[in-house]
Amino acid sequence: MHNGFKHFFTCNICQKKFASKSYLDDHLKFHRGEKPYLCIICKIRFSQKSNLDKHIKAHSGEKPFKCHLCSKSFHQKHHLTEHLRSHSGEKPFACSMCEKKFSSKPGLTYHLKAHNENDNENENEMENNNDNKNNDQGFVVI
Repeated sequence: MHNGFKHFFTCNICQKKFASKSYLDDHLKFHRGEKPYLCIICKIRFSQKSNLDKHIKAHSGEKPFKCHLCSKSFHQKHHLTEHLRSHSGEKPFACSMCEKKFSSKPGLTYHLKAHNENDNENENEMENNNDNKNNDQGFVVI
């Protein structure tokens, strides 16, 4: 703390803020595609050691996060959080293009990819239609 303000280190790519330069440096590995941490069991690589540590728990069979409603267990806390939404019906992730809501961020991300694919297909179809349309005088209609 300096003069009552906490200093943050900001990623110049995604604007995410970090409490220390080492956390920012670790985060930047993700943007650069660096994955120096290797799972010796299945050979999957990770950009952050903490993600490798969580992954290794899956190999151990350890599932310390239990649902109090149905007793289902999970390797990671965020998986339990997402599961609890199946009981509550909560869908906090809304699509900005069509307002459809999702219980998990990966669900929204997958949905947004479909919008992007549809947009690209529509653009290509419009281009093809415009290229093939001629009026009576032989001009291309745009």
